Amino acid sequence: MNIISVKDLVKYYGDFPAVEGISFELGENESIGLLGLNGAGKTTVLRIIAGFLIPSAGNIKITGYNIVENPLEIKKQLGYLPETPPLYSDMCVSEYLYFVGGIKGINNQELKNYVDKALIKASLTEVKSRLIRNLSLGFRKRVGIAQAIIHEPKIVILDEPISGLDPKQIIEMRILINNLKNEHSFIISSHILSEVSKICDRFLIMHKGKIIREESNDTLLSRVGRIGAYEIGIKCPNTMNLESTKNLLRKISGLKDIQIQKETENSYIINLFLENGKSENPISWKKELVLILAENSIDLIYLKPGKTELESLFMELMK
Repeated sequence: MNIISVKDLVKYYGDFPAVEGISFELGENESIGLLGLNGAGKTTVLRIIAGFLIPSAGNIKITGYNIVENPLEIKKQLGYLPETPPLYSDMCVSEYLYFVGGIKGINNQELKNYVDKALIKASLTEVKSRLIRNLSLGFRKRVGIAQAIIHEPKIVILDEPISGLDPKQIIEMRILINNLKNEHSFIISSHILSEVSKICDRFLIMHKGKIIREESNDTLLSRVGRIGAYEIGIKCPNTMNLESTKNLLRKISGLKDIQIQKETENSYIINLFLENGKSENPISWKKELVLILAENSIDLIYLKPGKTELESLFMELMK
């Protein structure tokens, strides 16, 4: 059952088309990742669905209600967390949630119960009495999620929920969202494919205001192995130039692409991109690499994984 239906959505800022005729649907208890580089139109789409912007054209229905004709009814079904959490820093966490719950129409007899559940779901019980301004960004994002789910909406919209978080906080945020997926449908925007791939069931990839591709999580991950990315640092004899070095490395079987990242005299940083078979069996191509380097008196300074495979695939899709 689809609880969101977006058809031919258009949004202009003056003469600039921020969103151009996109359509998609969200099912019950489904999680969609809205992916794209900065400026792709992701935030504009989320703001329209959340009722903060009026579309220039198109039709959006949420739980059967038209977004323009029934905005208040729709807001009861939605929880929204923008990239910068809308918090009052001089309030403590529980005080803020009581305030938000009251605004969202939860009656006073039930408010404590709703606040307590939101604190538990967002793992905020230990900091419920602390001032929001004294919390880390990770905890402030959790408070933002707590305010989005306090009225137990069917749909939760998260705009860049992991932006600015450190690796530990990213993992904690991922666990938190995954724990909530049985109770809510999610639309999550991000430009970090490697993380949202661990949360979402399906992806809509946006570029310049349009959806250029739709992928299920399973389909996307099945394509990841096609690209293996590695970075090597080498130092060549003074008799060799950059182009001759690249031509030698192109002899590696299964090499898809080679890029020079940096050059200092005869020292080069080179990115190698390999096809699926070579990526799955790194020993064979590394032997080829070492042999080529040794035969041509090229010193290998280091070899390490390059961009993650998902990032490489994302950039390939952007092209």
